[in-house]
Formats: sequence, C-alpha cells, structure tokens
Amino acid sequence: MTNNQENIKDLINSKGIITFAEFMEIALYHPKFGYYNSFDNPKIGADGDFYTSSDVHPFIGKVLAREFKTMFEILGTNSFSIVEMGAGKGTMALDILNEINRYDPDFYDIISYIIIEKSCAFRSRQQELLKGYRQKVKWIDSLTELKDTGGFTGSLFSNELVDAFPVNRVYQDGNELKEIYVSLNNNLLVEKTGKLSTGALLNILKS
Repeated sequence: MTNNQENIKDLINSKGIITFAEFMEIALYHPKFGYYNSFDNPKIGADGDFYTSSDVHPFIGKVLAREFKTMFEILGTNSFSIVEMGAGKGTMALDILNEINRYDPDFYDIISYIIIEKSCAFRSRQQELLKGYRQKVKWIDSLTELKDTGGFTGSLFSNELVDAFPVNRVYQDGNELKEIYVSLNNNLLVEKTGKLSTGALLNILKS
C-alpha cells in the first residue's frame, strides 16, 4: 500500500463496493493517507487549497470572544468551556484567546478552551501556534470523549466544518430512492448505483 487511492481500492476489492460516506471518510481522515492527516502540504491559507474567515482577519474571533462572555453571564455559572470542533490551523482559537485575555482577564482566568481534533497534522500545527496558551487549551479526539469526561458547561462551535463530514449520496429514480456507491472498473474508481445501504437513510429523508 503506497497511497490512499490504493488503500481505497484494497477496501473495495475486499467488500465489492463502498458507500460514498466510507470513501469520503478514508479520503479525508485515514490516519496515514487522509487529506487532513497529511503533513506534506498546507491545506488552509495562501499556500493551501482554501481560505477560511480566520485567515483573512481576526475580527470574527474577537466578536466570538465577546459573545462567549455574554453567554457566560446569561448562564450565571462559575466556569465556562469554549469547545471548538475542527480548529484547522488554530487561528480562530488564537484570535478568541487573545481577545479574551486582552479585554477581560477575569473571564480569561475561568475559561477552558477545548479543541476536538481528529487530524494529527492539524493538531500539531495548532499546538505550535497556541503554545503560549498550552495551560489553557486541551485537545481531545471526539465528542464522545467529551461526553465520557462528564460533559461541559459553555459553548460548542465550529468554523467551516460540516461540509467536511462524510455523507451518503442518495437520489430519486422515479418512485425509488437509490444510493451512489464507489466501485472499481478496470482498476479505476467509478460511481455505481444500488439500493439504500441502510433503512436509516429512508427514515432521515422522511423526517
């Protein structure tokens, strides 16, 4: 196995076909070969594949910092956790922490900042960027891990994350719903249609 394409082909050869969600999960998040886990090239910014708002200006992070303080005041609690899912390079986290630390040191003292990050490459970049806040920031792998530690009181947010979630692809053919799978044809990755992989998809579409 030399790259992710071969990894995907091996899986298809063993299973026959895979859902588009499986294909997307492997393509983006395979621990060694996935796009977001690769250390080879930058993903975000002028030298990467796309921009996010936090690459343009720290303004959004500053606005969020003030909103988190408002949420804390409304809750009336003694602690407040800011939980960011998929923090990318960590620039949004840096902007938020810089702003809170600057304008409200008392609020800064009580907050905790939790980053849910499954990409080893991004986590490494975040830890380097946020090294000045290492006593304030904690990294975990998933929402399940957050739940298992007793949950939190605060706010959970993300910036341009949902579009990177693996999805099943379904379309309507006459009166029938069909799913788009990924298969092989002459050792090339191709789309193939078939029945829904799970009845849960039908329930979701009906709801």
